[in-house]
Amino acid sequence: MLWPAGAGLQLPVAVEVELTIKAPRRLLEICRAWARCRCVAGTLYLAAPEVRRALERAIDGAQARERVVAVALDALQRVLRKLRSATDAGSNRAPATIRLHRATRASCAGTLPACG
Repeated sequence: MLWPAGAGLQLPVAVEVELTIKAPRRLLEICRAWARCRCVAGTLYLAAPEVRRALERAIDGAQARERVVAVALDALQRVLRKLRSATDAGSNRAPATIRLHRATRASCAGTLPACG
């Protein structure tokens, strides 16, 4: 989970790392469940190229584009590099503070990490 700095009433963003292709129906069910889950602001998938294509199909099939996003596996690393470069260059814009939290496996529609 990515928790906003000064969380207050803001919801976290769920982060999933997909390294292997799941069965299409299972992936569709997971994407649909994430889209319906109201304990997160949305879901960010970091996925390998061959997995990302299958994931994109599942996101489309679940009509979840507004709440579920898939990006390249190295996307987060590239963003962090840019933030470090901006900070090292003396930019006034400090990187946002985020807390990473390892979600426990529990039930949210029977398929998601714990909600709440």
